[in-house]
Amino acid sequence: MNRREFIALVPIVGVSSYFLIKNLHSIDHAHALDIIQKVQSHIAPFESINTFDFFIQTTKHFTFNPSKKSFLIQGAQKIYYQSGGDFIHYSKQNQEKFLDRFAQTQYGYGWMSEMINITLEASFCDSLYFDNQKVFDTLGLLRGEPRASKKYLYR
Repeated sequence: MNRREFIALVPIVGVSSYFLIKNLHSIDHAHALDIIQKVQSHIAPFESINTFDFFIQTTKHFTFNPSKKSFLIQGAQKIYYQSGGDFIHYSKQNQEKFLDRFAQTQYGYGWMSEMINITLEASFCDSLYFDNQKVFDTLGLLRGEPRASKKYLYR
């Protein structure tokens, strides 16, 4: 290969590797979101609400800490790779065992703590922010007073 051929190939290799890495990242991100959805349904098994929608809305908001979002996505990716990509296909009992083992590590404990926090927030926040009235009805809880004001609502 002469210098002219080498110089012609460098941009092609660079661009193709960029798209390969970007594609792998988006695949990892999609798997991570699937895992987060499964973990949230495991933490709060309320069939009537979708805590995952709250997770997506909250993490996209400009006030949400980007490093926390990264931590949540990376933790889900760890679960994906440690389970060989099979976590979402595990039975509820095997998911429970896996999450128990994962939470025994310092990283896993911190990750599970954050997932529990955001899932409980979705379950019990004021319905002004997220439609979760069914959780309150299911558990027989009453709303607190005074209620949140729309003028302080972030959107």
